[in-house]
Amino acid sequence: ERRWYQETLYRESINGVDKYILVLSDRTREGMNSARLEQALAIARSSNEAKSLFLANMSHDIRTPINAIVGMARIAQESGEASEKVESCLHTIKLSSQHLLNLINDVLEMSRIESGQMSLQEERCTLDAIVEGVEAIIRPQAQARGQKMRIDCSRPSHREYTGDELRISQILLNLLSNAVKYTQEGGAIVLDVRELGQASPSYAKIKFTVSDNGMGMPEEFVERIFEPFERSRQASSSKIQGTGLGMSITKALVDAMGGTIEVDSKEGVGSVFCVTLDLRIAVAGEAE
Repeated sequence: ERRWYQETLYRESINGVDKYILVLSDRTREGMNSARLEQALAIARSSNEAKSLFLANMSHDIRTPINAIVGMARIAQESGEASEKVESCLHTIKLSSQHLLNLINDVLEMSRIESGQMSLQEERCTLDAIVEGVEAIIRPQAQARGQKMRIDCSRPSHREYTGDELRISQILLNLLSNAVKYTQEGGAIVLDVRELGQASPSYAKIKFTVSDNGMGMPEEFVERIFEPFERSRQASSSKIQGTGLGMSITKALVDAMGGTIEVDSKEGVGSVFCVTLDLRIAVAGEAE
């Protein structure tokens, strides 16, 4: 039988005479428990990898027919040959398919993050291009709900940086789309971009603030807002659609970039999300 022991030797001086104390302790039970835990951890990791791979493959397989449904519905609408009833059905098909596609994209993104497959791309980008791209998507949504949207990107002294433009845009889109969803019709949404100073000679600290005067969140929910699949009771009672993964993905992206995200919200008053990122300042004439 294999057993585990631990030996500890002490040296003590007693009345000028060196004494040695040898302690021999049986650690067999601890060793066996440790081996069981390592085996359980290996099984859990294997199961998690299998789950992530399954989700990635299934998400891709499901997205292909959904894209076809969205495309065919759009072609049928644009043909002008559909009756009023069929037109209404096509509109519902397109909206439902687009919502399902968004849900699948969230699940796929989360599985990619959990499996460690998410990577960041360093490329030359400008704040103006990022903000303009985000505004082009969000402003029509805000206008459809009669909301006022204000964007201020005039304060940063540097305009060009090196970073992952797609991921920064994704962070802002998640925050702004939530602001639109959780703000009542006729409400107000603000995106403020400012430079807090330089973290070093080559890096600037950029702060993105998204605020609204919507329904806000209770304090107990704010503490767990970044946990996967968490949704506030207001969202459920108001039948606002979503997976509860948007803020988890946002937090993971901010963490991957070495940034911070802070939340300040009060129920019935509104919410403020602040994302701070250290972006490398692009040097004039530097290669792409």
